[in-house]
Amino acid sequence: MNQQKTGAFLKCLRKDKGLTQEQLAERFYVSPRTVSRWENGNNMPDVDVLMGLADFYEVDIRELIDGERKNENMDKETKETVLKAAEYMNRAGAS
Repeated sequence: MNQQKTGAFLKCLRKDKGLTQEQLAERFYVSPRTVSRWENGNNMPDVDVLMGLADFYEVDIRELIDGERKNENMDKETKETVLKAAEYMNRAGAS
């Protein structure tokens, strides 16, 4: 895990919501300095806070840990591949 990347992602998500560090700190019952440390990559939120942040920002917790959004196109391609494989298996089983 790259804490700097995760911190930058947290900062980007906060700004996208139009919140200050102080407002986010109030919401999660931490100090503004704690939020600053997260965003600078100096500290990471506790797991329970990380889960709350994922819910709040409507992202997967893995995205927070990785410090980036998952590629939606890749997810779509993966789904299509799985569906094609299932279809193939069904055809092969029907023979």
